[in-house]
Amino acid sequence: MIAYRDIADTNAMIDAATKYKKAIVIGGGLLGLEAANGLMLRGMDVSVVHVMPTLMERQLDSVAGKLLQKSLEERGLTFLMGAQTQELVGDKDDGKGGRVAVGIRPNTQLAESMRLHCNKGIVVNDTMQTVTDARIYSVGECAAHRGIAYGLVAPLFEQAKVAANHLAQFGIGRYTGSLTSTKLKVTGIDLFSAGEFMGGEGTEEIVMSDPFGGVYKKLVLKDDKRRSAKKACSRSTRCASTPRPAAAAAPAPGWSSRF
Repeated sequence: MIAYRDIADTNAMIDAATKYKKAIVIGGGLLGLEAANGLMLRGMDVSVVHVMPTLMERQLDSVAGKLLQKSLEERGLTFLMGAQTQELVGDKDDGKGGRVAVGIRPNTQLAESMRLHCNKGIVVNDTMQTVTDARIYSVGECAAHRGIAYGLVAPLFEQAKVAANHLAQFGIGRYTGSLTSTKLKVTGIDLFSAGEFMGGEGTEEIVMSDPFGGVYKKLVLKDDKRRSAKKACSRSTRCASTPRPAAAAAPAPGWSSRF
């Protein structure tokens, strides 16, 4: 089994693809899908086990998630949805199987040994100080801010800026969360998502859906301002997206993308 954390793990996966015929990827998020696609392109028979009913649930609604799954299945990936890994059995080096575990899971072992409060990561406040000890700061994938552990690099830069500002005593900046955008790096699938794509009370959704053409576009508005934009696509090359500018007077028409 290979845990996917750094370049050494990436090289181990590439090496495993030359020795084994099958792989199981645990996790159908952004990182898991990119890893699964890479292993499939190297000739492996890849199955993805995902605990949620749809893929990339943190970036896509159910319609876009199912469209993405259909497109990836047409390319050769197999999915086990709503499933949890119970046990990893067997350790034969016969070239018939391999297991790859991927995904964002903060390594909090050191923090827990120091008795820092951890929940999805090392829990921090708006100045990136741990809630247990204000002398200790935490940023990046190991930090959990307001219940969210971001698995992307952009929030890390924003968190580090606040922490550095505070440490240098240049006043008190506050980190209030990040508006993340996501682009799936799978050739032939044009998928982009950003902003508050689920909508909610007081929002208006503008949706363009073409299941046969493999195109799904969604725009979320609130108070006549764009809160989210998403585009998703399928078998030809189209997809779903969701951006959120700070203050747009009116949304521009036409988001295009492909799976």
